[in-house]
Amino acid sequence: MESSRAFWWVKVKGSGSSIMIYEEELAKTKNAYNILEIAKTKTCLEVPIHMLKLFEREKDSHEGQAVRNSLSVHHVRGGNDDLDPLYVSYPDECPDASSSAQVSLSDIIKMQEKIEQKIEEENAKAQEKVTQKIEEENAKAQEKVMQTLVPLCQQAFELVPASSSSWDEYFGFCVSEHIYHKKQSQGASALGIDIADPSNGLPLLKHFEVLYQDGDMTLFSLCCNKSARTKHHYGQNSYSA
Repeated sequence: MESSRAFWWVKVKGSGSSIMIYEEELAKTKNAYNILEIAKTKTCLEVPIHMLKLFEREKDSHEGQAVRNSLSVHHVRGGNDDLDPLYVSYPDECPDASSSAQVSLSDIIKMQEKIEQKIEEENAKAQEKVTQKIEEENAKAQEKVMQTLVPLCQQAFELVPASSSSWDEYFGFCVSEHIYHKKQSQGASALGIDIADPSNGLPLLKHFEVLYQDGDMTLFSLCCNKSARTKHHYGQNSYSA
């Protein structure tokens, strides 16, 4: 039969004195595991509960005769006074709660680094796709422009490139040419023109810029009203726009 007990004296490894655990403090199960829980709480022990073992006497801990956690507290012998208390032991090299928290924090940091690396890889792939899409769209737009300009320039300037790839020598991206250059700053200033003003810029295709710089192309207005037409001279060829 189970004997009724009102309290148990318990000593925890590393503590200087014993503590008393009352029956009413135990859970309904009232087993040896409950004694371990209460002892851990009262002594503020940071060792994980699953690494604790209960012994009926301290000397039993050296022989490894631990009490089963499921054993009823009324079947546990010992702990009747503070001179012969029950004994709670744990391994000497045992991680405490703080070290467990550090391990968990380390795992979180590693996981965060993996997530950030994954995000960077996804962003790089997305940027590569966007760049590729832009290049494809630019290539299509350039091809469309060339389909319009090439026949016009062949007829107007009798330009016949050695190969289709050499059209880039005549055309390219649109450039901005100064109407009045820096060496003409005095003349431009006399006319009230700021050479750095955007209105002093003339958007031209690269081939037209070369003709304009070499003096093979000039622009002048045919009239001064809003519907002014400008006549363009290209060497011996000319046309109005």
